[in-house]
Amino acid sequence: MRCKEAETLIEAYVDRELSAAQSATVMEHLACCESCQRRYQALIGLRSALQQHCQVVSPAGLRRDIEKQLRQSSSPGLVHSAFQFMTSRWMPYTALIFLGMLIGWQSTLHLSNDTDIDQTQNAIISAHIDSLLVDHMTDIPSGDSHTVKPWFTGKLDFAPPVLQFADEEFFLVGGRLEYIQERLTAALVYRRRQHILNLFIWPAAGSQPIRQVSIRGYNLVRWRINGLQYYLVSDLNSRELNHFGAVFYARCQMQTVSP
Repeated sequence: MRCKEAETLIEAYVDRELSAAQSATVMEHLACCESCQRRYQALIGLRSALQQHCQVVSPAGLRRDIEKQLRQSSSPGLVHSAFQFMTSRWMPYTALIFLGMLIGWQSTLHLSNDTDIDQTQNAIISAHIDSLLVDHMTDIPSGDSHTVKPWFTGKLDFAPPVLQFADEEFFLVGGRLEYIQERLTAALVYRRRQHILNLFIWPAAGSQPIRQVSIRGYNLVRWRINGLQYYLVSDLNSRELNHFGAVFYARCQMQTVSP
């Protein structure tokens, strides 16, 4: 997908108006294109800011002034008159508040705790390597999601989604428990040809789009959705790993109930 095509779909993707296949394609592009990723982040941030912070408290005299305006008007243009009064007198204040909110949001958009992320990513890579070296890839070896998913019940305080992608030639191998930075996590294991993929999952607030990095010779993809953090790691090439992450993300997104 080219940037020009992606730009026409990003807004629809944010509004969850795309099909699962289109969503997966957009996510693959976002994982590889910093420019479109910034556009996506800006749209997500703007929508979040509008929902969370654009709640203007009306001035104390606003209701009294509006009621006075309504009483004085008896024409068919009553609603228009009231609206014109509100916008002409109070909209500048609302606009200033909204502008200030946007400036504040933009100033913090790119701030993140890089140190914590780097430490987590290194811990993820180490856990992946250890699982291969000590031959402890799974606590529950099974390619059946209906066997793996119930196994986690009672062992974790959340329910990790255990999805199958045999049609994409990513085969479920099983699952296990893993400690990442003193945090008990679920680890799902998949296989792509001779490559092993570890997908680590734990609870986390908020949402984040797919991001891909390469560390110590391994490719790592992370995202956050539906209250869960995902870290996917393998020595599989970045294109195929990004594809798996995008497909998994799209499936999770389909399970999200829109407000």
